Amino acid sequence: MTRFCVTGCERDVESLSQRLENLEPDDLCEIRIDALYDGASLGDAALEELWPLISKYGPRLIVTCRPEWQGGWFSGDEHRRLGLLVKAFELGARFVDVEVVALDELPSFVAHENILASWHGDIADLDKVVFPKDMHIKVAANVNWASDLVKLRRFSQTLKQPASVVAVGHAGIWSRVRPLDFNSAWTYVAAASGLETAAGQVTKDEAVALRALESGKLQPIALVGGKQVTSSVGPAVYNRLFSNTGESFQYLAVPARSWGEVLELTLEFGIPWLSVTMPFKKEAFASSLVSDTWALGAGVANTVQLKQGVPIKCWNTDVVGFLDGLPDAHSRALILGGGDTAFALAYGLRQRNVEVTFAARRVDVVKTRASSMDGVNVVTWQDRASVPFDLLIQATPLDGLLGEAPWDESGLKVLKDSAKLVVDVVVPVKEPTALVKDCWAAGIPVMDGLDFWAYQAARQASLFTGRDVTFKEIVATLNAVRRIDFKCLPESSLLIPGSKSLTQRYLVLSALSDVAAKIHNASTSSDSIELAAALQQFKTGQSNIYCGQGGTTARFMAALSLLTDRQICLEFASGLARRPMRHMADALALAGKQTKIVEERDGKGIFLISGPKFAGGRVSVDASVSSQFASGLLLVAPFLENGLELVIKGPLVSKSYLEMTLRSIKLFGASVIKADYGFKVPPSKPKNVELTVEPDWSLAAFWFVANKITGAGPVPDGLTYPSMQGDAIVCDLLQTIAGGECEIDLKSTPDLLPPLVIAAIFQPWSVTFTNVGHARYKESNRLEVLASELTKVGANITVLEDSMVIKPSILHGPAILNPHGDHRMAMSFGILSLALPKVFVTDKQCVSKSYPSFFNQLEVFRRLSKPPSALVLVGNRGSGKSTVGQALAATLGLDFIDTDVEVERRTGLEISQLFNQGRIGEFRRLESAIIRENLQKPVALATGGGALDDGNARWLLKNAFVAWLDCPVDVLVKRLGNRPSVTGADPAQELELLVKSRNEKYCELAIVKADTSGNNIKEVCDVIERAWRTFQDSYLR
Repeated sequence: MTRFCVTGCERDVESLSQRLENLEPDDLCEIRIDALYDGASLGDAALEELWPLISKYGPRLIVTCRPEWQGGWFSGDEHRRLGLLVKAFELGARFVDVEVVALDELPSFVAHENILASWHGDIADLDKVVFPKDMHIKVAANVNWASDLVKLRRFSQTLKQPASVVAVGHAGIWSRVRPLDFNSAWTYVAAASGLETAAGQVTKDEAVALRALESGKLQPIALVGGKQVTSSVGPAVYNRLFSNTGESFQYLAVPARSWGEVLELTLEFGIPWLSVTMPFKKEAFASSLVSDTWALGAGVANTVQLKQGVPIKCWNTDVVGFLDGLPDAHSRALILGGGDTAFALAYGLRQRNVEVTFAARRVDVVKTRASSMDGVNVVTWQDRASVPFDLLIQATPLDGLLGEAPWDESGLKVLKDSAKLVVDVVVPVKEPTALVKDCWAAGIPVMDGLDFWAYQAARQASLFTGRDVTFKEIVATLNAVRRIDFKCLPESSLLIPGSKSLTQRYLVLSALSDVAAKIHNASTSSDSIELAAALQQFKTGQSNIYCGQGGTTARFMAALSLLTDRQICLEFASGLARRPMRHMADALALAGKQTKIVEERDGKGIFLISGPKFAGGRVSVDASVSSQFASGLLLVAPFLENGLELVIKGPLVSKSYLEMTLRSIKLFGASVIKADYGFKVPPSKPKNVELTVEPDWSLAAFWFVANKITGAGPVPDGLTYPSMQGDAIVCDLLQTIAGGECEIDLKSTPDLLPPLVIAAIFQPWSVTFTNVGHARYKESNRLEVLASELTKVGANITVLEDSMVIKPSILHGPAILNPHGDHRMAMSFGILSLALPKVFVTDKQCVSKSYPSFFNQLEVFRRLSKPPSALVLVGNRGSGKSTVGQALAATLGLDFIDTDVEVERRTGLEISQLFNQGRIGEFRRLESAIIRENLQKPVALATGGGALDDGNARWLLKNAFVAWLDCPVDVLVKRLGNRPSVTGADPAQELELLVKSRNEKYCELAIVKADTSGNNIKEVCDVIERAWRTFQDSYLR
């Protein structure tokens, strides 16, 4: 049975404690003291918090304190380091991890059965290591190739003692998710993304998704090729597919340097199937005893079945899968490139009697290879645009993103006039290829690299499993796990993607027009991609149309059914209950259509539409749940023979999005007439247009909120104002929220709810959002998810039938927030992680629905955030913070703010009164808010003596200039004199209790310490001023 050891690199004991509390019964847990220690920052107070945790959870703990010379964080004294491990042993830790070279330094009383003797190094040096025979051992070896993995496994088979054997490097994943292959007692996994303690380590969720827990019962399938296989989507897709259907396979990627290495790997691990990519496709074919027709004709194979390391049979699913994806008849194909993939696809096309022309740089080489094929021509690369074709296949490695594009802009007119379909076999890694982007913008049908991969994967998976795996099954799985992070911006700015909502409206109008529009800056979100694919399916006469999880796609495609008399079957990746279709069904019924909604057990859904083509006339629609029903009908209206009179029933929600639809229709040259009942759209032929999609204000909103709650980062670039998008009101709404207690109506702009809620939870007053009930029917129940998840960070949120009330609260980390598959939830929680410590977001991939590059840009925001501008003074009561602060402010030209005075101003009460009334929580919340508000201002900020008792305040100040005013207790007592205690206790006793604990926190954050026990204010100010100017200069450099 596979067992996990859950690890993490928490920097504070509080976060570590939360991980331990969430530990599942069968898991071990590693504590990394070196991560907590971080040089000299782990003092006695923190250790006092750590030791009880080790005592409590000891039998399940592996305690590690890895030194810097072994890749850890500990840089202190070696005797001190080993002493911490000995203490952990004494408190009952199951294992203390001690490096093999340091074992002799341990005291003899440390029981060998409680020692994990560890070694970290290169696989080539493993034979030189002498491991103790009476201890558990851990081996972490650098493994980059298949042959290294084989060597590591063979070493593991020689071990007699219990062990954990881990491979670190390009080929390391195999050891992490198939630990039993290496006789490992457990495998290390990170608790969450961002907590990894070693290169190549996966999170627990990722390990589960890769079927690690089941691995002992699963047959391994290996994806082999060069190092590029480590970034393949295959493992995520296939393992989810196999898991969903209960099939006993595990699919993993292993890079290799030679085909000999591959065969050695298959024999060592008993691998029954290979998925083969470059550079081994020719050798896979040549070494197999039997080949299928497609592999035989193409001379290359990508799928191999083996017995005891011998290739028995091979297939080429690239070719047959590619042909599956070509529903239209083509007569002439132009193939760019002359490699193995190009020739394999050419062979397939010739079986369909399609004439083929290669465009290649090395014409002589390609001509020689093509000489045995009939119906094939070869032209120079420069002449590629002059060849007649109706199918273009891009089979070179060129993605056009950083270098040469395979088809430049000057040839786009030829492409637009000639191509019925463009195929680009390059699988996108960070963003769509240049050719795919150009095709989308020009409205040219395109099969991109992911589509190409999915068609072949359906054929390949059918071979693996012995059942008929469909393309739709692969696509649905791919959408569920998709991890391609389209990064479309320079790393020095926040460029907002094109509006998804505008892109979708333009795509529909362009697809229905006689001449496709040229659309620039189109959204590359998965929703937009799925809609473009659905529109292409509709235009080519297909009845079954896949809509994925996009509510907009479903509703717009349902409206398009009015233009045809064929039955339309809309297929959904998730149930219809979350994205209601009933009101659209009612409207279609008035147009003479019959509809049926079918919910499937697995959560998927089907919306069947049949009936005659609708010539036009009057139809009513209920827009109280979503304006998308009305938008879909209006987009179709100009193309109806008699136009459309659309009656709007019920209170209209998301009005701004309906206004966007109307303006989009007008941009295409059609007319819309507003009427008392709704809208009248006469029939028309939209004109040929060229449009640029505005940047998406609903996405920019997240960055405006980020700046509001941190005051520190870059602002979005390139936004259009005035805008067609109602969400452009976001800055005005943020001002309202920051101005005091307020009520904000989001009936017209529902997508602003998630980011505005994040802004609201930081306010020291109540904020109410009204007309938000329909947010329950988005990608998630947003009201419920926001309330339940933000409660984890201390937010006070009440959800009513049609409103959400947010009251002031003390916010805190750590927390692990689950967006429930909702892209806007994930982005909101990502923004929150900028302002609260140790906030982690799961399922980050779901942002591909609207903003694929969001989490990349979040890191850009972190990196470009300005250091705090404030000079912050900390110290105990009576240390002179107000006096020194005012003097420094005068000298340095800063404003002065005393947080205690500001709290009293805002509450109308003295601090002692707040404490006597038991309102300590309110006091701390206001104090943290004041610190947060002023960190990016040129101020000298005097904080209360207990400001750093709040972990969130400490986290806020971690990068700030903090000056600690230190003063002995006896001097403090004299200075305070008759000043009342804030807690009601004797002032001297109060100070004795507080100074010791608080000084530790001051020391942790202070950049400079100044003794204020004397009376020379100028000397104190001079010390702080010198440090302040050095601090400022370091950031200027």
